[in-house]
Amino acid sequence: MKITKRRLRKIIRESLLAETISHERETGLPSEFVEDNWIPWLAERGLGAEDLDDLAQFTGAPDRSWLPAVPPADGMDGPADLELWARNKKAGIREGEIKITKRQLQRIIRESIDEIDVGDKFAIGKPDSRGTDHLFPDGGRSGIGSPVDTFDKVEALQPGDKILINKKPSIVVDINSFNASLTYVADGKATLKDLDYRMAVRYDDDPADMLPEIEITYMGKGQLPQRLRQPPRKKGPGRSYSVMD
Repeated sequence: MKITKRRLRKIIRESLLAETISHERETGLPSEFVEDNWIPWLAERGLGAEDLDDLAQFTGAPDRSWLPAVPPADGMDGPADLELWARNKKAGIREGEIKITKRQLQRIIRESIDEIDVGDKFAIGKPDSRGTDHLFPDGGRSGIGSPVDTFDKVEALQPGDKILINKKPSIVVDINSFNASLTYVADGKATLKDLDYRMAVRYDDDPADMLPEIEITYMGKGQLPQRLRQPPRKKGPGRSYSVMD
């Protein structure tokens, strides 16, 4: 089966973290889920066992262990339309599918495991030990004005680093590599904002003339602002703060 690199990373992360969100761990009761019962249902829709956790999350459950023993006959799990999910899922895989070599697969697995090891260990005011020196030498001087357009470059940014986000001066506050989230403040401001930095990186299979949706530029080392504050909550369900607001 063909699969995208992004999807493969997600599968590996979910597999490595599965123990922390299993049905039995949460409830103390054995799960009713039987994977073999779901395989024919998935296969008929061009999907596979690796899609089960995504299906579970579509229904509102943390992982596959919360699914029923067999697929519902009417294709509905509560209000969740499983047939709709399957159609959209299959279409999404077809749009982004690529072939990868064994060497590329090994590299993706190594990077995914590394992200599990270091992910979510960032804290405001505590720079990541990797730093930016190996990416922007001479203390950052020779890297000023350089695009931050790879995962390595984004995840090596430190609290206080000065950047441009779509040409707007900003300061890095935090990097969360597990959620692919970059928290920052606009220069001279104190209100926190965040963005999904996957929209700022280039992928190996991107056309040469394709530009990231968000452009980040490194502008050197700086100081973390004081008296940072969370943004005011907006009225309405599902609203959050982001670079797109």
